Amino acid sequence: MSEAGKLALDQLRVLRASYARSLPDKLENLKTLWQTLRTQNEPYTRALDSLRMEVHRLAGSGASYGYTRLSGVMQTIEQKLDQWRDFPEDSASIVVELDRLIASLDRYGHPDDEPEVEVAASVPKNLSRPERLSMVLLAPETGQATTLRTLMAQFGFTLSLVHDPGNIQSLVDLRPDLLVIEHSCFSAGLVEKLRQSLDTLPYIIVLVPNPSLIQRVELYRRGVMTVLPWPVDCAQLIMEIENCFGDLREVPFRVLLVDDDVELGLYYAQVLSSAGMLTRVTSDPWDVEAALEEFRPDVILMDLYMPEVNGIELAHAIRQDPACFGIPIIFASVEKDIVRHIGPIRAGGDDFLVKPVPVPFLIASVVT
Repeated sequence: MSEAGKLALDQLRVLRASYARSLPDKLENLKTLWQTLRTQNEPYTRALDSLRMEVHRLAGSGASYGYTRLSGVMQTIEQKLDQWRDFPEDSASIVVELDRLIASLDRYGHPDDEPEVEVAASVPKNLSRPERLSMVLLAPETGQATTLRTLMAQFGFTLSLVHDPGNIQSLVDLRPDLLVIEHSCFSAGLVEKLRQSLDTLPYIIVLVPNPSLIQRVELYRRGVMTVLPWPVDCAQLIMEIENCFGDLREVPFRVLLVDDDVELGLYYAQVLSSAGMLTRVTSDPWDVEAALEEFRPDVILMDLYMPEVNGIELAHAIRQDPACFGIPIIFASVEKDIVRHIGPIRAGGDDFLVKPVPVPFLIASVVT
C-alpha cells in the first residue's frame, strides 16, 4: 500500500473511532425521542421531525463508518415513521413494529465492516499529473515510432521506446503513468501481467489503423481506456494526454460538501482530500452563499434532506445565480426510490448518489 494510502486510512480510522465513541449516546437519544413521541401518540409533531432527522442521519452515515446493519435498520425505521405519519389508520401495528425495531438498536452498535481499502487506489489517473510524467511507447522498431517520439519531444513530452512486448520487465522498470501501444504489440495477457507487476496500472492508449466501434469495445473490456488511429496525429495524442492528466493547473479541484450530518460530511471530505482535492464542509444550508463566494467550488456535493431547507430548494436557488450556473451539483441521499430522484435533477442537479457511496464511485462521480 502506498504512503498516501496509509495516511488516508489512518485519518479515516481517527474519524471512525470518533464515530464509534459518539454512537451509544446517539442511539440512547433516539430511544428517548421515540418514547417522547410515543407517549404523545400523535405523529404530527416536532418530535417526529427531530426523530426522523436523527434516524435519517444514522441511515446515511452508518454504512460509511462500517455499520452497514445499523444503516439498514435505520432506513427501515425511517420508512415506518413515514408510514405512521401518512397512514394513521394503521398506527397501532406500525407503533408495535417501531417499538420492536428501536428496542433492538443496541444489537447494531458494533461495526460489521472494515474501513474501505486504499483510498489512493481509487483515484482515477486524470486527477493529477505526476511531477515527471513517465510515458512509454510500445511499438515495433520502425520509422513511424521514432518520428512520433521526435515530434512529441518538440512539445516537451518524453516518450521512452520499448520494442519487445514480451519484455515485461523493461516496462515495469520504467513504471509508466501512460502507456501507448501500437496494435500489433497489444494483448490481453500484457495488460494482466502489468496489473500483477505494478502497484497501479498505467493509463493505456492503443493505436489501431481505422479503429471500428467493435474494436473499441473489445479493447475497453481488456483495460484500454482510449483507442486512437495509427499512425497517430501528434496533436491528437497530446490532447488525449491533457485529458488523461487533466488537472494540469496548480490549483487543486475544489469540492463544497453541504450536509447537516457533520460526521458524514467530514468522512466524505477526508476521502476526497486523500484523492488530492480541496474540500470545505458546511452543515448549515444558510452558510452556502458565503461558502460559494469564498471557496469558489468546482463541484457541490449536497445532501437531499436537511432541516429548514432541503437540497432541491437550495439547488434551485443556487442555479438562479449566474455566477454559479455552471457549477455541477451532485445530490446524495439514502433515498433509493428512483421516482424521488426526478425532483432533484429537475431542480438543477447533475447526478444523484445513493448513500452509502463507495469510495471509488464517490471520487469518480465528483471528478467526471
